[in-house]
Amino acid sequence: MRPRPIPLSTNVGHVADVSTDASVEDGKVPKRRGDPMIIERIDPPSLYPIPGAAHVTVAEGRRIVHVSGQAGRNADGSLAGETVAGQAVQALRNLRTALEAAGATLADVAHLTVYIVDYTAASLDALMEAAMGEYGEAYPITACTLVGVAALWQAEVLIEIDALAVV
Repeated sequence: MRPRPIPLSTNVGHVADVSTDASVEDGKVPKRRGDPMIIERIDPPSLYPIPGAAHVTVAEGRRIVHVSGQAGRNADGSLAGETVAGQAVQALRNLRTALEAAGATLADVAHLTVYIVDYTAASLDALMEAAMGEYGEAYPITACTLVGVAALWQAEVLIEIDALAVV
């Protein structure tokens, strides 16, 4: 029997923080909580460079954090804007909030996936401007996939960003 879907109006709640007490195993000193876990970014010379991203990231840590797609919605559910630019700023803020709730930072992000409705080069410009304005130097240079889509989970949502982080 399949579980019934949870209505969008349901307040689901939050998962309690998981203990991150570390111990020394095999003579290796574990990373401290809060230390960036991305230990290597690789851009092989035989691959065309990706502006603002890395082809490969190698991460080391004790916990993998999966962040569901964050859209340009405010905490009250209202839409942050009617353009990719307006929604991107809030989606990036929501992404940071979600990461911090799991004890992760932007420096811990190993992979981002960005979905943009009716993608154009102007959409990418709007996203990058929003990212630099919101994150500045903290913008994660990481593996990234950008996907142009026909629609997202709600008709008015134009951008969604999910992440994988290692802490």
